[in-house]
Amino acid sequence: MQPFRSLVPRTWRKGGTKPPKDAAARALLAGVAFPDVSDPQVGHGPLPEHPEAPDRVAGCVARLQSRGELWRSLKKLQRRRATDEELQLCHDESYILGLEKLAKVAAAEGRPHYVPAHDLVCLSQVHSDEEEDTFVTGGSLEAARFSVGGLLEMVDEVLASKGPSCGLALCRPPGHHASRNRSSGFCLVNNVAVAATYARSRYPDVKRVLIFDWDVHHGQGTQQIFEQSCDVLFVSFHRHDGHIFYPCTGSPTEVGCGAGRGYTVNVALPEGFGDAALWAACSQVLLPASRSFRPDLIIISAGFDAASGDPIGGCGVAPKAFGLLTRELRRLAAEHAHGRLLFALEGGYNVEVLADCVEEVMLELVAEEPTGDADPFSDAPLWLEGSPCQGAIRKTCELHKGPPLRLPLPESKKERRRGASRSAASLKAPCSLLEAQDTAEAGPRSKGSEAEKPPDAPSARIEVGTGEIQVRIQASQRPEDIIVSSRELWVWLCSGSRGTEPTLWRWCFEGVLVDPAGSCGKAKFSSSRRELTLRLSLGPILGGAVALRLQ
Repeated sequence: MQPFRSLVPRTWRKGGTKPPKDAAARALLAGVAFPDVSDPQVGHGPLPEHPEAPDRVAGCVARLQSRGELWRSLKKLQRRRATDEELQLCHDESYILGLEKLAKVAAAEGRPHYVPAHDLVCLSQVHSDEEEDTFVTGGSLEAARFSVGGLLEMVDEVLASKGPSCGLALCRPPGHHASRNRSSGFCLVNNVAVAATYARSRYPDVKRVLIFDWDVHHGQGTQQIFEQSCDVLFVSFHRHDGHIFYPCTGSPTEVGCGAGRGYTVNVALPEGFGDAALWAACSQVLLPASRSFRPDLIIISAGFDAASGDPIGGCGVAPKAFGLLTRELRRLAAEHAHGRLLFALEGGYNVEVLADCVEEVMLELVAEEPTGDADPFSDAPLWLEGSPCQGAIRKTCELHKGPPLRLPLPESKKERRRGASRSAASLKAPCSLLEAQDTAEAGPRSKGSEAEKPPDAPSARIEVGTGEIQVRIQASQRPEDIIVSSRELWVWLCSGSRGTEPTLWRWCFEGVLVDPAGSCGKAKFSSSRRELTLRLSLGPILGGAVALRLQ
């Protein structure tokens, strides 16, 4: 018997169901009609062995085109060049002039120049230190204009028409590290910052904008631009290793200043964080923050360098997790933002993995709108992996428990351990327990919680200890098979003679989750007591009474 798997509802993935017949123009896509990168007047790079390469966007476009029905369901926007006035919504005029000067020098010399890491761009002299990472070629500024221009075109499409309310802009170069007067981290112009300010300045019904940055690197440029604004809420989940991991900013204590104090929210996650950390941060930070702020537009700085396999990020988020977050973000956008949800590509440097992530996001954007009364981020799937990083989340919530956001405070480690150990738990795929052993072991039964059951059902008790759960099930014979997941227990028992067909009994854990991949995972059958005893590793405690409910 093969272990069962908990399946998250998916819409037309490879080998899955087909897209709906009315799938035409269900989401927007910008950045497909970028200028030819080989044109030195409008192309950004490429540089040999530099991770920020044109193949990143080309690979995403090729992947989407290979999915014929998905590709046909996207409305491809025309290229648009952002003007100086639009760039200066967030950037100093002298900064734009400096980039223009640097691009001209790079074009004249026929080689790239690197942006200085600590000085304003080109206000005195041209730098060409190849130890820096942010480069400018002859067409880089024009490429940046088209990059932000595609996102602005998407803003217009969402706010000025009755078409799709969501979409993705394949921005290159990326933007979230660019501040008002400085380039860094491969970024020249801050795409999402310009788009947020443009939407607020042009459309009267857009008063508040939420920018959610899930790139593995902290978007310090976006934070700097809006740190004094109470009209733009900036929420960032990122890897933070003190002064080791670029850009060494994004501490939870960075909360904004002046009128914007409290409107900058940073969740500093450890190296190697995975799906569960992003989900937990969304449910405990992003969701309540958004509901307090009530945005009219949501823009995602969609970097995919936290994905497993990225050469820079050093984390373990599965590509399908970004699709899952996208589905829940659509629910969130429907609450206050009329479904307006825009994504702008930031990082992601493994071309194949990046294409996987973008495909997952687009599949959710073209899916039917989520229905039902379920709250966003309310039903965590079983396949989420990694620690939920509750300590990092609690630090952020402590700093924002007061106005303006009033984030609820998660339980502390001491509180989580009061009833039982709630150490970081991996919500992994279910595994099969095939280690049942015959034993004549006897002993007194422990008290526990009796599950409700029909008359012919075996009785079951659950006991919670330190770091483990014990389940005791009445059984006249050794079970045929036992399968456990984070939320369910399946046991095949024979009620009559040994040759009879086994009956499947299913129980659901209430108030607690199990870690199926933990160190316990043992099963023993006592023929003398006619009892099956399971020792399972304890997962997160959900609250409420701990019990087994017969399905």
